[in-house]
Amino acid sequence: MSLAYAILTALTEEPSTGADLLKRFDKSIGYFWNCTHQQIYRELKQLETNELVSSEVSSQKSSSFIYRIQPKGRELLKQWIEDDKNHSVIRDPFLVKIRALSNFDELCPERIILEKKQHHQEKLKTYEQIGKKTFSEPMDRSQLIKKMVLDAGIRREKAYIEWCDECLQTLASLDPKA
Repeated sequence: MSLAYAILTALTEEPSTGADLLKRFDKSIGYFWNCTHQQIYRELKQLETNELVSSEVSSQKSSSFIYRIQPKGRELLKQWIEDDKNHSVIRDPFLVKIRALSNFDELCPERIILEKKQHHQEKLKTYEQIGKKTFSEPMDRSQLIKKMVLDAGIRREKAYIEWCDECLQTLASLDPKA
């Protein structure tokens, strides 16, 4: 996925300045797709050049621009949503580290896996807190769909924690003489 689609998604929800987008990314999309403020501003300029978004000077701060998605941007986003070739590829540097770890007897895999487990436990706690603060019954269609995304994140964190536990159990069962 490119950052352009994440920005277009955010702009379908409400027009925003670059700074507002960054704040919103930190609270929602950023949990699944992270980026820097330089990347957001660079992408906004490219989206505007391609006439996918437009900008106007903010009435609150003359040095800021408010970006709005344009019909051409909405169409591109709809095409992307419906494209069935958009299958994600797992890119997890941690799994490469674990693979590399198999070649270094002097390193402690238990410590590294435990640290990763703790990281995912913290993310899970954050997601669950977001769910409690953000969603309450009854929910409209938009809220239900956003909650489905959060639920996917919660399930991913739980699965990662479970995998870490299984790895730690497997390592604990190894014969130390082997």
